[in-house]
Amino acid sequence: MPTLRKDPIVEEVVALRCGRKLAYCEHGRKDGEAIVFFSGAGFGRSYVPTPFPGLLEEKAVRLITIDRPGYGASDPHPGRTYIDWVGDVHELMNHIGIDRARFLAHSAGTPHLAAFCKFAPERVIAASFVCPVAPITGTPPIDRPSENFTRGCARFLLLNCGGFLDSLFGSVFGKWQADPKTFVRDSMGQIVAEKDVTFMKDHPDFFQVQFAADFGDAVKPPNGVSAMLQDMFDLNRAPWGFGYSDLCANNASRRVQKNPGVVWRRR
Repeated sequence: MPTLRKDPIVEEVVALRCGRKLAYCEHGRKDGEAIVFFSGAGFGRSYVPTPFPGLLEEKAVRLITIDRPGYGASDPHPGRTYIDWVGDVHELMNHIGIDRARFLAHSAGTPHLAAFCKFAPERVIAASFVCPVAPITGTPPIDRPSENFTRGCARFLLLNCGGFLDSLFGSVFGKWQADPKTFVRDSMGQIVAEKDVTFMKDHPDFFQVQFAADFGDAVKPPNGVSAMLQDMFDLNRAPWGFGYSDLCANNASRRVQKNPGVVWRRR
């Protein structure tokens, strides 16, 4: 049967104090547990990360999804940092009327969540990091993970060949922007975990239709390609100004529940 997603219960564009627009949606139940989701690169407010359309209502979840700068209906923010994102989410939560929430982040969304946990811990009930992105600047193993030769070469290119990589990947992102279904096909070819590929094949209506449409909505012209380049490369070429280890320090100082942060990694 086709996967039919329910319409968002809220879809709005907020004017931030700086003048930029920030778009968001709420999915599921308005009276549910608030979970703020920071998606991976290429996705935004339209994306609900499940092929099961009634799951949010069944679990009493109020899922809040956001277009990061340049995606979807949000204005771009040239030269932004991860720390800048903290202020955007502060304003959005104030607008929605949520003091504290649970947070979930995937891939390129994880440094954004780490920044928010570091600089706004009072607003975080719990945080889950799925496939977290690691820093590429600083000295290992304190500032960034140790690496093999191949990953070291990749890091060198990211730090020193930005213009070339932006041009190379920009052309790929442009192809995906023009036909989002090619993004889905290419993604399936790059995924290593066999179970993930099988899951995608078992839910073709979601991944070939809804998943592709959500990607297309986020990366649409005129700013989508630039937003992906910023999300994946530009933000990581400078020191973050925080680290995942800071989350443990924050939790210890606040005496919150044990292990409130969860990291999911592929084995």
